[in-house]
Amino acid sequence: MESRISRHLAVMSFVCACMVVAIHCTPSPVDYSWQWWIVGLLGKDGLCRIAVPWFFVASGYFCVCHLDEDGWYMAAVKKRIRTLLLPFFVWALIGLVVNWGMWYGANSAGYHSSLQNPLAEGIVKGFLSAIGFDLSRMNIGLIWYLRMVFILVLVSPVLVWLIRRLGFAFVGLMVLTYGVYDVLIHFADFWEYVISLRGIAYFTLGIAIRMRVLSPIVKSMSRTTSMYLLALGIFLIALNVALRRNGMPLLSNALDFLMVPPLLCGVWCITDEIKVPEIFVRNSFPVYVVHGTLLKGTLVIVAVSGLRPHLETSLLISFSRFVVAVILSVGIGAMLKRRIPTFAKVLFGGR
Repeated sequence: MESRISRHLAVMSFVCACMVVAIHCTPSPVDYSWQWWIVGLLGKDGLCRIAVPWFFVASGYFCVCHLDEDGWYMAAVKKRIRTLLLPFFVWALIGLVVNWGMWYGANSAGYHSSLQNPLAEGIVKGFLSAIGFDLSRMNIGLIWYLRMVFILVLVSPVLVWLIRRLGFAFVGLMVLTYGVYDVLIHFADFWEYVISLRGIAYFTLGIAIRMRVLSPIVKSMSRTTSMYLLALGIFLIALNVALRRNGMPLLSNALDFLMVPPLLCGVWCITDEIKVPEIFVRNSFPVYVVHGTLLKGTLVIVAVSGLRPHLETSLLISFSRFVVAVILSVGIGAMLKRRIPTFAKVLFGGR
């Protein structure tokens, strides 16, 4: 049973890693035709919005796997130093080198771009900016998630204590607080990449699932119920896209919040039936951390080719970038693990 659940979690993580890639490949609308409705339903305004919440749920779930054992907290922190903190610093350095290379290449080739020299104020300040020392996401890219999960792991005993004392009430309060903030307030965007209410809410949800606080709900979740929830989520996506296109941000924000839980339940049920090759399942983390660099490379190719972003070209380019980024990320991850396993363990946190 445990092995089946572990496999299911791994498949879901790969699917959500691909969704993150799709979010970063989704082009901005150039018109309001039905094709853009499909892009909205499947892209960053729709189904793919479950990706980041899922990673927080999974992180919370795995954080307390050994909750009943003595010393579980220190063991969890030590493990996350290896699986989160070390890759965070390594990928920050890689990102710094890549950003400098793109800036240097653009200037050497005479291209006029908005790229800035990340080392303009020196290597030390450049690296501090790359790890988000100013508490922003500006230069740290995708690895903001690694930093935030590590912070959440550090405070996990407080969350565990509150769940034990208040049970489902605390989980509901956290989710409701996040919902109110996301819909009505949302005043400090930079904190979204340091320690956000969204991260706390879904991380808490993952802990609660592992602690079996939500067992009655989980056990009552049949496949039929999950399919109804998925249908509800898709309906909410379509309504959200319509509201967003018609300039109704408050209602759109409310649907952004409401559509994620039913979509998560529905997609979780579907992924139990998906047969994904083992090489892809084992390289979910490489897909997450590597694809950003690959997408930057594809942008350079598109820019040099001089293609114009009309409808068909934008969709074709986006799909091509998505396929290339996923396949190459999986290939790079598998190759590094096979050829230089010690380095791969550092790069991918042992995943």
